[in-house]
Amino acid sequence: MFNLDEAISHWRREMAASGIEHPRLLDELESHVRDDIDALVAAGIPEAQAFHLAVSRLGETASVCAEFSKLRKSVFGPLKIGTLLWASSWTLFAAGLFLGVIPGRLNLLLAAHIFSLTAGYAAALLTGGVGMYYVCCHWCRTLSAVRQQALRRAVLRLSTFAVGLVLAGLLLGMLWTQRNRGGYSAGGPREAGTLCAWVWLVGFLLIQRFRQVSDGATMLLAIVGNIIVSLAWFGAGIIAHGNRIADYWSIGALIAVHLLFFTMGVMLRFKTAERGAANDV
Repeated sequence: MFNLDEAISHWRREMAASGIEHPRLLDELESHVRDDIDALVAAGIPEAQAFHLAVSRLGETASVCAEFSKLRKSVFGPLKIGTLLWASSWTLFAAGLFLGVIPGRLNLLLAAHIFSLTAGYAAALLTGGVGMYYVCCHWCRTLSAVRQQALRRAVLRLSTFAVGLVLAGLLLGMLWTQRNRGGYSAGGPREAGTLCAWVWLVGFLLIQRFRQVSDGATMLLAIVGNIIVSLAWFGAGIIAHGNRIADYWSIGALIAVHLLFFTMGVMLRFKTAERGAANDV
């Protein structure tokens, strides 16, 4: 009887003997193979056939080795650009807040709260942007195993930043509220939204840390996360500041775009499984 874990262990030993010896690289390759197997099995292909098809899709050992070596030497272009833009934007934002603190126009504690929360929300939204980029690359069939792993790592890092920054913003906001209003919570929609967003981000981070879902499902969850964070950030602001119709249209359009990418991602997973079944036949 076919045993998937034993087959993957044997495959890992063959890859190691062929030159891919680093455990982290082998783990990433195994994760990619298992994702492919899950999609193929879901399409009705027997597990043994799904394993052989997933391994064959990965490519020759030499080409895989060369691609991972290239990744180690240079950062994936779009991710590098996005990271630099995020870092530079929030450096300028922090400088602007600091310029407001110096003449006394802005309380230091409040400035730290604004910066942490805004930077955390931005990191979370950038995570969803990576998910949408993943969907676009898959639709254009330009996403290799190496790029897929690079995107997965980027989502994990951004999620970690988002969890820490949003938590810091939440705690700093509670401290400011206690000092200025006599209690740790004002009970407004912004606080409720921030707490909901942080709970979601923690759950999403744990899912990634413990590898509960495939890379493709992780990217879809990142897109869903953008909707949750948008409602927590912009939606709570709309409720707190006037309920203008134009604001509802804006956030509605934002959610519609994310739902479109989410639908494209779901369709893509079905198409991938169908192609795998057709190739096997």
